[in-house]
Amino acid sequence: MKLSCLPVSFFKDIISGAMSPGEWASSASKLGLDAIDMSILMIRNRTPVYLKKLAEEISGTEMKITMITTYPDFTNPSEIQRKREMAYLVSDIAVAGQLNAGYLRITAGQDYRYDGPDADRILGIVSDSFSEAEKQAAIHGVKLVFENHSKPGAWERPDFLFPTQNFLKLAGMMKLKRSSVKINFDTANTLAYGDDPVEVFKSVLPQVETIHVSDIKAAGGIDFTVIGEGAAPVREILGMAKAAGFDGWVCIEEASGTGIDGVAKAVDFVREAWAKA
Repeated sequence: MKLSCLPVSFFKDIISGAMSPGEWASSASKLGLDAIDMSILMIRNRTPVYLKKLAEEISGTEMKITMITTYPDFTNPSEIQRKREMAYLVSDIAVAGQLNAGYLRITAGQDYRYDGPDADRILGIVSDSFSEAEKQAAIHGVKLVFENHSKPGAWERPDFLFPTQNFLKLAGMMKLKRSSVKINFDTANTLAYGDDPVEVFKSVLPQVETIHVSDIKAAGGIDFTVIGEGAAPVREILGMAKAAGFDGWVCIEEASGTGIDGVAKAVDFVREAWAKA
């Protein structure tokens, strides 16, 4: 198992400049992580000088970026806005490639209250958008993964794939296409919606490329807690992955708000859970 971490608890500090990406990478190295994850929101600009400096800052800690998360909104009702979202995503893919990030986590878009046939039409738009982005990702040597996502701070609305039926329908569409766009499965978000993450994970396991380990206090709500202390069936999901021969990246999504102590506890818990699975 290869272990990285997306430090949601540190988003504000890194985005504001109170903590540098290099400082985060240094802390991650001391905790024994194999790599770090970053949000596209942490990357302050896209000039060659800045991106070169950022890459050097992280590599100077003997760490690397394994995944960058970004937030395309392909469900937007406006066709021109969807075109903008694709342009933004192509730029994000290029940035991920320049920083040697193996993965870019993408999203379907926000839930604009589509239902019935209209929801299926929107899923078709998302699927086509993913296929278009897939071509760009191949040019830059980046793999795209999408998620059973809930709601990022970057958006006003929850993810269109937060309802389990929408996530599974899109997974089925991408499977039929034999797409290289795979799944980053989150251990808590399906439970936050109120469904069984173990059963959902089992149904999409052949498409799972990476795993986000997160935890919530109780089913049916998005209230994150220290990983291993909440209701998410992390041990069961990691056990199923290990039994199936999964050897990809396990990415801790640490959002408990407990600082470096929360990250350290998550690292210890995940490594112990994997060893005992």
